Amino acid sequence: MNLPPMTFLFMEGDPGEQMYIIRKGLVRILKREGSHMATLAELGPGSILGEMSLLDRQPRSATAKTLENTEVVIIDQAMLEATYQKLPSWLTAIIRMVVQRLRETTARRYLDDIRNSIPCLLFILDSQYNAKTRMVVPKLADQLKTLYGLSYNDFHKSLQVLAKFGLVKIEPSSSGQEHLDVMKPMQLRYCYKHFLDQASPKPTNEYAISNEEAKALQSLLNAAKVGANMHGDKVLVAFTNVREDLQNNAPELVAAPQHWLNLCLAQRIEVVPTLQQDQNIGDEHQIAFVENHVESLVSLHQIIPALTDHFLESIQATQGTSGE
Repeated sequence: MNLPPMTFLFMEGDPGEQMYIIRKGLVRILKREGSHMATLAELGPGSILGEMSLLDRQPRSATAKTLENTEVVIIDQAMLEATYQKLPSWLTAIIRMVVQRLRETTARRYLDDIRNSIPCLLFILDSQYNAKTRMVVPKLADQLKTLYGLSYNDFHKSLQVLAKFGLVKIEPSSSGQEHLDVMKPMQLRYCYKHFLDQASPKPTNEYAISNEEAKALQSLLNAAKVGANMHGDKVLVAFTNVREDLQNNAPELVAAPQHWLNLCLAQRIEVVPTLQQDQNIGDEHQIAFVENHVESLVSLHQIIPALTDHFLESIQATQGTSGE
C-alpha cells in the first residue's frame, strides 16, 4: 500500500487489527501528552510497527503518521491466524506469552520511572516556591521532562494528586496558561523528604511515624490550643494538659510513658526538665516542640499512604507502552 505524507496508519486507543512493514518512506510514532502530541520515534524502511496490538489484541498505545510518501506491507488478523494454523500450538502459545511478558515488563518499567520521579517533582515545587510568585505549570512540566523524562500528561496527573490533598492549587490565568500555588509549603517539603528517603537504597523512615506516635503528637497539638507558653522557638505545654487529652482521645497511651521517652529520643519533642535514665514522665514535666514540625508529621501520617495510593492509581490509569 502506498500512502501520501501526513496519513495516519492508526490512532492511539484504536483496536489493533493490523501490523505494518515499512518498505520505503518514514513514519512518526506519537503519543498524546496533555493537549499536544510527543514524538516517540521515527521509523524507516525495514521497520515493523503495530505488531504488539495485533498479537495480543490490545488497543493501540500510540499514534502512527507518515512523514513522506510511504509504502507499507499490511498484515491483518486473518493473515496472522492463517499463519498460526501452520504453526505448532506450543509455538503459538509461546509467542502470545512473550508478547504478554513484554507488555508487563514495559508497564513495570514505566511505573518505576514515574514512582522514582515523584521526589524530583516535589523537589522542584519546593525549591521554586515563592509566596509572592505563582509558578507556571507548562514551565514546570518542561523542567520535569528535561530532568526526568516525565511526560506532560503524567506530570499533570501528579499535580492533580497533590491538589487533591490541598498541598497545591492549580488555576487558569488570563494568559491561558495554568498557574500553580503551593498551599502547604512545609508539608510539601516533608513529602519531598519522605519520598526521597523511601527512594534511597537504605531508607531511614525519619518522616514516617507509627499510629501511636501520631495519636500522641496530635494530643500535643490539642493541648497547645488549650494553653501553651514559648520555650525559645518551641511551644511549651504542661504534661498534665497532654495527659488529659490523651485520656479523652487515646487512653491506651496514658499508661505508656516510655513511648514519650522514645519520642524525645527521636528529637520530635523535648521533655522539660530533661528525663533522667529510667525516669517516667510526670506532672512536674512540660513538653517543648516545634509546632510546624509536629503538625507536618501528623498530617503526613494521614496523607502519605493515601497520597502514594493515589499516585499509583493515577499512574496506572494512564500507563502505556512505547509499542503499538
